[in-house]
Amino acid sequence: MWRFWIPAALLMTALVVPAVCAQETSAPLIIRAYEGALLVYDGTSLERMDFCVPDEGETYSGFPLMFAPDATRFAYLALTGSGNLSRIYVCDLSERALVPVEGQDDARIRSIPAWSPDGTRIAWNQVEESGANLQTVVYDFASGSSQVVYDRAEGSRAFVVPSVEWGQSGLAVYDELIPAGDAPYSVTIVNPDSAEARTITLDANAQERRWATQGDMEYFVLNTEGSQITVLDPITGSVETVAGRLEQYSLTAADTSLGLSSIDGEWAVFGPDFNGGLGIGGHEYGATIAPDGQRIAFVTFEDFPFGGKAYVMDSFDSYPYTAAAIPGMDSARYGEPGAIYVFWGPVGTRIVE
Repeated sequence: MWRFWIPAALLMTALVVPAVCAQETSAPLIIRAYEGALLVYDGTSLERMDFCVPDEGETYSGFPLMFAPDATRFAYLALTGSGNLSRIYVCDLSERALVPVEGQDDARIRSIPAWSPDGTRIAWNQVEESGANLQTVVYDFASGSSQVVYDRAEGSRAFVVPSVEWGQSGLAVYDELIPAGDAPYSVTIVNPDSAEARTITLDANAQERRWATQGDMEYFVLNTEGSQITVLDPITGSVETVAGRLEQYSLTAADTSLGLSSIDGEWAVFGPDFNGGLGIGGHEYGATIAPDGQRIAFVTFEDFPFGGKAYVMDSFDSYPYTAAAIPGMDSARYGEPGAIYVFWGPVGTRIVE
């Protein structure tokens, strides 16, 4: 089993960047540039994404792209041009065309969408422009219909649009209320089929807010501190502490995927017989894993969010590992706009001891 034995000096080691481009890949790596544009890198060239664009007058919001579990589609949030009102779009990568998502006629502020584990549905939260009347909506692609599976009593307000995450145990709606009152934070576990819901109040704000597996168990992760992970058990509703580290991995290559962990603010990669620090501090979406599970992409910054440069790393034979700069996203200097995030495929989280 892996433990936190990577020394800080190792994690701080600078990565080696040769002057070559990354190996060609059939699955496009998508890069968000500082000015908001999405760029597609196919292993040889970098081009502005000219497919699956939102309707005229609407713009990509800048929030993360959410890939379906089989990596064939992704969903994203677009701003409709009026305040924070937004709409969800889904892109079919094989056709490079938009997939209709009905049930969004009403003007609402919507959350980042979440995919069902089988990839047949998506869910999102929505509120009125005032922040009132929270609803959790599930959209079924086969039937083309949407259903409200959870709503909150009129009069309560969201501090932000609550996030929603979809795991094997159901939907998890993380909530912050204004006025705060005695219990400002809560997680509501919703059955997306029966719409049964159970709300668990929390003593403190949660920073992680994502599902993670540990063996046969699935938890909703609340916070991490060192090797201690605070989780919510969706079956019992109890808040517990488990030991380990959170590791991201490719959902399309779960058994063979490399793992990525952020340890003391630095990214580290874990393989079957090796591990080591990348020498980069990370923003939340600054590193990701390819659908084949054997390559990683990341962004480094001169001074976040400026000076962002994007890289692909596909060789781990010797340390320090070498990364290939992506042409066109490798020249931003201090104070200059460049790359911000990289998106490559669906990523899951597991707790590793």
